[in-house]
Amino acid sequence: MHRYFLSILAVFVLLAFAAGCEIPGNGSSEPAGLNKEDPAPDPDAYLRPGYIGEGSHLTYMGRVITPAGTTVSINRFPVSIALSPDGQTLIAGSTKFPAMTILSADPLQVLDTDNQGIPFYGATFNAAGDKFWQSMGASHKILEYTISGGVPAVSRSLEMIGYPAGMKLSADESVLWVAMNLANEVVAFDLASGTVIKYFITGNYPYDVVLDNGKVYASNWGEESLTVADEASAAVIGEIPVGKAPEGMALDAANNRLYVTSADTDTITVIDTSEDTVIDTWDLHDQKSGTIGAMPNAAEVTADGSKLYVTEAGYNCVSVIDTAEGSILGRIPVGQYPNDLELDEQAAKLYVVNGKGTGSAGAGRVHRQWYGSVTAVDLPDSAQLAAYTQTVEQDYMWFDNLFDTQGAQSPIPFEFGQPSEQIKKVVFILKENRTYDQLLGDMTEGEGDPELCDFCDVTPNHHKLTRTYALLDNYYVEADTSIIGHFWATAANCNDFAEKTWLSGGRVPASDMEHAATLERKTVFHNMLDNGIEFRAYGQIIGLATDLDRFAPYIDFKYSFWNMRTSDENEKVEEIIREMEAGIFPPFVYIVLPNDHTYGSSSGSPTMDYMVGDNDAGLGKLIDYLSHRPDWNEIAVFVTEDDPQAGTDHIDPHRTIGMAISPWVKRGHVSSVFYTMSSIWMTIELILGVPPMSKWDEYAAPMYDLFTMDVDTTPYEYEPNPVAPAVNAKGLPMQEYCDNANWNAPDQVERLAEVTWLNKHPGEPFPYYYSVGWRYGEEGEEEEAQEARQYVQDAQRALEYARKHGLLD
Repeated sequence: MHRYFLSILAVFVLLAFAAGCEIPGNGSSEPAGLNKEDPAPDPDAYLRPGYIGEGSHLTYMGRVITPAGTTVSINRFPVSIALSPDGQTLIAGSTKFPAMTILSADPLQVLDTDNQGIPFYGATFNAAGDKFWQSMGASHKILEYTISGGVPAVSRSLEMIGYPAGMKLSADESVLWVAMNLANEVVAFDLASGTVIKYFITGNYPYDVVLDNGKVYASNWGEESLTVADEASAAVIGEIPVGKAPEGMALDAANNRLYVTSADTDTITVIDTSEDTVIDTWDLHDQKSGTIGAMPNAAEVTADGSKLYVTEAGYNCVSVIDTAEGSILGRIPVGQYPNDLELDEQAAKLYVVNGKGTGSAGAGRVHRQWYGSVTAVDLPDSAQLAAYTQTVEQDYMWFDNLFDTQGAQSPIPFEFGQPSEQIKKVVFILKENRTYDQLLGDMTEGEGDPELCDFCDVTPNHHKLTRTYALLDNYYVEADTSIIGHFWATAANCNDFAEKTWLSGGRVPASDMEHAATLERKTVFHNMLDNGIEFRAYGQIIGLATDLDRFAPYIDFKYSFWNMRTSDENEKVEEIIREMEAGIFPPFVYIVLPNDHTYGSSSGSPTMDYMVGDNDAGLGKLIDYLSHRPDWNEIAVFVTEDDPQAGTDHIDPHRTIGMAISPWVKRGHVSSVFYTMSSIWMTIELILGVPPMSKWDEYAAPMYDLFTMDVDTTPYEYEPNPVAPAVNAKGLPMQEYCDNANWNAPDQVERLAEVTWLNKHPGEPFPYYYSVGWRYGEEGEEEEAQEARQYVQDAQRALEYARKHGLLD
């Protein structure tokens, strides 16, 4: 059933509730015990990721995708697209599953693919249309294609050390100006001699290049500026301030205008190129609260300069802007995460590459969750644009409309800024990398697959807690892997720099450890302190290491960071209890409980069963303690995995463990309402009265159906680890891989899902289509090592700070 039909059905549902009728949900039954005072879930709330009818797809992130025009699937995460001068051929470059895809423009269809490296942003045709160049980023080269009879073929591979990105041909087409993203320079590459003939130094991570009237402009992705240089001499003329993370640029040469998209600030900066001055800045996010989320990353301007088309990765659309007024005329729905576009005014067409296609379509066929896409749409008139705009708004706001709160009561407030009267303290527990099926797939109360339940026998507390409180079998996390999960687990968002650099290979973004990977609105820790809420952090350094003078008083340095060598049950939780008994229990507590990550099959390391059992017992022991406290009736605990990277799941690879535990949570409740980690963050923010961090937690679904006004303070009794201490024997599957892996920082072992599977399902092939945790090819070891070094350095710096200031005494 599609959401528009379901909205009509909602009237019947509400009448049926009033009459005491039982109404079936979509794919599961309505939960029992719903009080008339409780906020009522809309029937749409029970949808699962995948196709939902009428051209729409529900993504695992809680957004609906309804692409306009025609869409075809290509390899995952395309970041560039170029249209031949005759308007007949499109070439798209995909990164995560590297390939150049050649398509016909009309009709839109895939003609061929070519895989000779890892494409990145940066592509251009010559004027004749018989040559094409593509930046290959992590492959450190540019591919030159010669096109004969409409068929492209690689004619040269140009070595370009420094991560080539955006490029432009000189007017005489003899020189290719290329942004060298990791080298922090723009080079002029002479196509005849095959050599660099001049260059200039830029700011951090130059992304795109524009040539105009004898000048070269480079957008500095890792800063808030453009670098401007003289084309003839390559001498730097100066820098122009813009928004954070400038990416794509669109030039209107006739009107001396350059438009710059800044992904982290949701802005378009308008530059007068005759004076190289900023004359205007346009906001693209909606103004409800001022939180960011549009993420503009590429732009095209019409020939007359009257309209600007901007891809917005966060809103899954292309915005159409009136350049005279700087106002948004409307939005065109495309696929998930648009990255680049081409405008063909002669054909009245717009072509867009969508990094994540239509989102995860659920498990069930090989790699179905990994497709990107190309969308072709006719340029709309005003009436069509108005209709498209309504679709974009409905799709983006889908998650925000799952509950009817009129006349309802809940310990979870209905508005931001109004703290809960019942719940005064929130504990957030972050675990590591498991899926729903891996830990709870045997629970008949929910929709699980017992064949995938790798740790069912060693997680008695997960089973007991979800049976005692609430079982969530329709809960997902937004991240594919923990590299991205660190962002969502500390900021309810992930910026375009992190998405692209992780997926494009050759490097790994360090969440909140470098300026480019630092979100504009910072983290949950900033959000709490900025709004008068004190916190205590156990085991988390991300989001904190950059400002230790401010955050050190709120960190328990004795708990340490990323320490799987100590027991969750017997050491980590005991340290938390020690502090709480000493009176250290502020309104917000953030706990990393990591041992379910495990060491895989590493020689001599504790077995996976023992470590998952230890993690299970640690969680149970903490709830046991909290539930016996006299202030238990003021506490709510939320539990999640940062990502599902080390597991498999039959519903969707992003489905994982989500828990709400509190005297205010319904007892024995089974919830099939669609929730994500953003739902947890939004619920926490509502409880504590703080504003949202991004558009994701602002427009999420609060966890209303889990909570009730009928408080039950019955304490919980935990189960100790059922697994005796043991170490891995010699000769286990993938042991050599694990022995050579880096376990010194979070999530450096990308193939841990395969390790787990092959040790739990000997002789059975790994089901790639059930998992996000696998790597295409062998790229990644060095960039993982770089991230690990950065993490370890930050943790060491934090501990040195603590020693110096007596915080470890």
